[in-house]
Amino acid sequence: EKPVLDKEYLLGNRFGLLDYPSSRSGHIVPKTVMQELGLSANNVDINYYSSHKELRRALLAGEVDIISSYWAVEDNESLSKNYAMPLQETVSGMQWFLKMQTKNTDLFCAMQQVVKDISDSHPRPYYKTLILEEGCATHE
Repeated sequence: EKPVLDKEYLLGNRFGLLDYPSSRSGHIVPKTVMQELGLSANNVDINYYSSHKELRRALLAGEVDIISSYWAVEDNESLSKNYAMPLQETVSGMQWFLKMQTKNTDLFCAMQQVVKDISDSHPRPYYKTLILEEGCATHE
């Protein structure tokens, strides 16, 4: 289950932003969203990086909890779409990427898929009545 990205959730997280004030996806839009929620460098930890590649590296290394970036094809290899959240509904492509420590959606979805595969292959109709939880992104 994805969190609601409100002020309460975002407080206490470490943010990774681009060190380019002219970047829409990595600087302008995330700072605007943060300001609208009453967040600033005074109440959240903001770290700046020189590129989108560095933002991704910092997220995967655990230096930050949330970055703002775009989804690239190569992200399928190291990031999960389960942890991508739209940054602003009116602007396509820009997303928050979350490093979730306690609610491991990927593990949940993988386990759910295993149970589904077993139920699908079982000969008894009883096991075919499995109802899956929503919230797992399909991986293309």
